[in-house]
Parts: sequence; C-alpha cells; structure tokens
Amino acid sequence: MVVWMMCELCGKETTETYRAVIEGTEMNVCSECARFGRVIGRASVKSEKKDSVKQGTPKKVNKVEIVEVVNPKAGRLIREKRERMGMNQEDFSKKLSIKESMLHKIETEEFLPSVELAKKIERILNIRIVEQVEERPEHVIGGQ
Repeated sequence: MVVWMMCELCGKETTETYRAVIEGTEMNVCSECARFGRVIGRASVKSEKKDSVKQGTPKKVNKVEIVEVVNPKAGRLIREKRERMGMNQEDFSKKLSIKESMLHKIETEEFLPSVELAKKIERILNIRIVEQVEERPEHVIGGQ
C-alpha cells in the first residue's frame, strides 16, 4: 500500500518525507525541501489498526488550544515605542539582527513579524505585542 504524505513546507504530495529542523521548527518535508534545514531522520507513517468499525452518529470533539499570535497593529506600537526611546531604525534593526528594510515593513504593517521576533522586540522595547488566543478546532470523529 502506497501512503501519500504532504510536505509541510511546499505542499507537495510525496511517498517519502523527512523529519527536518528548518529555521528552528521541526517539520515533515519532501527530499527537495530537506536541503533547507538539518535532517533528523525519515518521517514514519503510523498505521492504524481497524479491527472493529463502529457505526453511529459522528461525535464532535472540542479541544481548546492556546495559540500565540502577533497583534496586527504591532507595527504602529513598535514604531511609537522605538521613537520614544530615541532609537532610529538602523540602530534598532541591528539590535534585532534583521535588515533595516524588514523593520520598516514591520513598522508600516506591510509585514507581521514571527512570534519569535515579536518576543525579542517585546524584551527590547518592554511592550506587549504577542497575544495568547484560544483556538477551538472542531473535529468530527466517527460516523458515515
């Protein structure tokens, strides 16, 4: 039996994926995307045994998941606080180890920083731009 898996980076369907760390995130990727990070090993497919099939109505499973997201208005807050602290974009971008053009895009809200970068900004500027949000995915289990 051939099992098709999806690359978490490019979305390509493949029969063979690798477990790799790319930019600090562990993910299942195809052989082409594996070169962008450090390969840990091959991704394994967990086979599910279906000894008995239950018939009946589908059950909804609600699991609350806390997710960290960056405030969409973070750019304005970052710019205002940076200016109050007397830093220019060049100096602040060096502290963050990012390009000045990237900081400009963040401050003009063309680009939303990653949660990791946003936390670094929070530490330097002493502001809150990362929010914790409850996510309630609704899954249907069982039934036909």
